[in-house]
Amino acid sequence: MIIFLCTKIIFQYISTQKDKHNIIFQEYKMKTVTSTSLKGGVGKSDIATIIADFLSYYGRVLLIDANRQGDTSKRFIYQENEKGETVNISSEENLFENIFRKKPVVPLTVKENLDLLVATNSLKEVEEHIEHKERKSPLIFKRWIKRAKLSDHYDYTVIDTHNSEGVLLDNFYLASDLLIAVAGSGRDEMDGAIGVYNRAEALKNDDNLVNDDDEPIMKAKVAFVGNLLKSGGGANGIIATNEYLEQTKNNDLFITNIWERNIFRDAKEENKTVLDIMNRPKYRSKSYEKYFSKLQESLEIIKDNIDKA
Repeated sequence: MIIFLCTKIIFQYISTQKDKHNIIFQEYKMKTVTSTSLKGGVGKSDIATIIADFLSYYGRVLLIDANRQGDTSKRFIYQENEKGETVNISSEENLFENIFRKKPVVPLTVKENLDLLVATNSLKEVEEHIEHKERKSPLIFKRWIKRAKLSDHYDYTVIDTHNSEGVLLDNFYLASDLLIAVAGSGRDEMDGAIGVYNRAEALKNDDNLVNDDDEPIMKAKVAFVGNLLKSGGGANGIIATNEYLEQTKNNDLFITNIWERNIFRDAKEENKTVLDIMNRPKYRSKSYEKYFSKLQESLEIIKDNIDKA
């Protein structure tokens, strides 16, 4: 009971106070983590968003929306002005795609210790351009990180990706310290996560992707996170979730699970994050208190894996 109450207090603090004097800044090199799957609809954007929001209480975070649907960007760029009107606070210089267009790139500050590079539908044109270049480079993004000296400004970079394979996705994998392969209880969701692992291994074994010491440039570890797991809502979903838990319980690559609850849907509909809305009266039930306890535990496990990567 004491642990439960402490967890509740911690999450209430996180979602409401965000006092920079109480933030625990990390003293190590910047870590880059990518939320990814080769299957759409598994909640990659939800995972990227909540990880970035959570990490911003421990250090400075750059959240990069590299998903052409722009779901992550929508959580942050629509804010109320002085007149109470909802407006888009982003501009062209905040676009992630500028990295590949060789244009100025200026991260947009959306919260304390959280900056954002924005995605739009035009990102698809960038992907197609990179794919059709005579000399495809999977290292453009990694070189930009170094050239922009991101580690001087951020403790973490979190990337949300599209589910399409190709050179752009390879750019993120090669620049990452950790790949969060978002899995699920369905066969397609699991195949999408396994595809991440297989692609990572292929990049590690690519003889063309080595440094001057003939070592693989691909260093990222892969960690599987189960998402949208069901504890209710119908027998089929529960059975599939139980089978998933049984199959993955002894596999160290599967580090934690995040269960499906309406708060994720509500946050998305309002263009908010889960941490933005979790203290509302409708989420103060015993059921949600227990859920938030498990959610915090999962986020701490993910953070620990990022820090150790």
